[in-house]
Amino acid sequence: MASSGPVIELGDAELARRITAAGDGEAPAEEAELCRRYGNRLLYFGRHRLGSDDDARDLAQDALLLTLEKLRNGQVREPERIGAFILGVARNLSRSYLSGRSRLRPMDELPEEPPAPEIPPPDPLVRARVVTCVEALS
Repeated sequence: MASSGPVIELGDAELARRITAAGDGEAPAEEAELCRRYGNRLLYFGRHRLGSDDDARDLAQDALLLTLEKLRNGQVREPERIGAFILGVARNLSRSYLSGRSRLRPMDELPEEPPAPEIPPPDPLVRARVVTCVEALS
């Protein structure tokens, strides 16, 4: 789809509509502009939610790719709310990242051998009573 006019002057909703109308990757200027507008916002959101620059970059990339895929496939019902849509995608992805992080530990963080169970020392009074009882048996 040929762009008419500079995409930088378009609103977010119009960018989203053009990406949807163009289909699969046929609106590269519009896609690039949408990513430019939301990239830093997603990085900030990711750093706040995930606490790591690397995780924030992964989150921003995944959120933008998923958003573009949904736009290209016509799955965004309200293009005038594209900002909220992108934030919702990022929020859901961050929850997924955090739940996965809590279940997985890198192999180098695991102990070489499992810790030995703590066995409390025997109580001398209990031991003496058990000995007395055993001696009383026939």
